[in-house]
Amino acid sequence: SALTIMATDAIYEPLLISDNQLQIHPRLAASYKRVDPVTWEFYLRKGVKFHCGEPLTAEAVKKSLDRSMDPASPASGILNMVSSVSVKDPYTVVVKTDVPFSPLPVFMAHSGAIVMCPKCLDKWGKDIGSHPCGTGQFRLDSWERGDKVSLIRNKQYYLKGNLDRVIFRSKIGRAHV
Repeated sequence: SALTIMATDAIYEPLLISDNQLQIHPRLAASYKRVDPVTWEFYLRKGVKFHCGEPLTAEAVKKSLDRSMDPASPASGILNMVSSVSVKDPYTVVVKTDVPFSPLPVFMAHSGAIVMCPKCLDKWGKDIGSHPCGTGQFRLDSWERGDKVSLIRNKQYYLKGNLDRVIFRSKIGRAHV
């Protein structure tokens, strides 16, 4: 639902983001580069933490991207051009594609490429949707299914924010902020 999508976008982040002019910019990745026609390196921001306090690492990104690439994942089609994800060092992720694929950054900015806390994934498994743990500006406060989602500011967030709380309400099938 639109309500879930808006809340998810506030809780989780991908490596890259797209602005209103569809330009790609770093988010969890501080930078990235194409190493060769099928290899990309993403250099992570240092000091970023998940809502639970765990640090963002290349291993966390690998686990999330591997999860998204799993054929059982609803997001698997988003990254179907990726052949492998590996860790070069604690803050560098290497993504390889089957063939040269220059639009990869656009796909890495998709919500299907969000990064989740690996410890929370291990703890909650398929129930992670009810216990979200991302790096985003907001974290889950409460969720009244079908009615509203209340998010509170992530005090560890690495970018400046102005809001302390956001409430998404659903009204007649439409989401309102």
